[in-house]
Amino acid sequence: IEGVRVLTPIDPARSAALVTFTIEGVDGETASRRLRDEYRIMIKHITKPPNALRASIAFFNVETDIEQLIRAVSELRRRTQC
Repeated sequence: IEGVRVLTPIDPARSAALVTFTIEGVDGETASRRLRDEYRIMIKHITKPPNALRASIAFFNVETDIEQLIRAVSELRRRTQC
């Protein structure tokens, strides 16, 4: 997604089911609140630099959960560009 930077290493030996990312133009606290309030997506705000978000993916998540997260982050990023 343009304007979204994934901070989690891609190397399988260094990655986990946690995906940490930033959304350009939106601070982590605001993004976390908006994802919760507008999309019912619970995501953690990381307070220390780089002021990021962390999505925890678990065995009970299905593909549509991931697609919903991607759509919500895309929409949030697009709306901040206006």
